[in-house]
Amino acid sequence: METGPQFGYIINIKENIKESPFEEFGVNNTPIYILSDHNKFDFGLLIGAGYKLSNNLGLNSRFLFGLTERGDSTKASVFNLGIEYTL
Repeated sequence: METGPQFGYIINIKENIKESPFEEFGVNNTPIYILSDHNKFDFGLLIGAGYKLSNNLGLNSRFLFGLTERGDSTKASVFNLGIEYTL
């Protein structure tokens, strides 16, 4: 079982919008997010579990509940599946 905080820092962000989803409703105000120095940090709570298949090989899954709001109150939510190998 795994749980605890996760800290992150955004180095670069690129956004490429080909078609605005708001144009369908007659609104053309595509949101543009500009990161300033004070909101490049990210914070969230992580919960996960792992299973060892052998002494060297294991599987894990984790879910991140983002607590930092960006732009229009968007928060990160990340589900991760992994394979780990121990030397």
